[in-house]
Amino acid sequence: MKVCGTSGELAPTQTTCGQFTSGTNLQQSGVNYSTDSPGNITQNVNPGVFFYFTKFVPAANASGVLITQANDGGPGSYNFNVQSAQLFNASCQQLSSSFSGSASATSMSFALQKGVQYIVAVKYSAKSIAGRKGVATAGQCDGVIGDACYSYSTVVNGVVVDHNLNSFILTKGPVTEF
Repeated sequence: MKVCGTSGELAPTQTTCGQFTSGTNLQQSGVNYSTDSPGNITQNVNPGVFFYFTKFVPAANASGVLITQANDGGPGSYNFNVQSAQLFNASCQQLSSSFSGSASATSMSFALQKGVQYIVAVKYSAKSIAGRKGVATAGQCDGVIGDACYSYSTVVNGVVVDHNLNSFILTKGPVTEF
């Protein structure tokens, strides 16, 4: 099921805040990878970057927002590194904020106001997983050995306020924009 602009979405590189809020953006199904002869993920990862877009309205004032990333791949972590994170108001005007954290959790500091809509765009580097062992387990969302399934969540004041609805997969198979 495709849901545009109403929940967290994984989107291609060229997606803008305006496209996300209007529901006219495409979504990204995942990231394609290949392995070399020892079984490590090569630099041939496609697409090289992608975005997690989310919009939310805090139920109470907050000092920031936390974006989490998790996956079910084994034998290790396949979380993608964060390249950048942007905070916007409902009109897609960029707000001044700072971000920090790791691949599994990115926090953005900003005085969020109760009842005001915000949009966050986190840019991930898919190539950051190059050199790791290829996925040996089956993804829980598709049951395919060699796939890892991802979940992204938006957390404000300790409460998940948004997440990706559609599956996002690290796979040796084809990936699409839809």
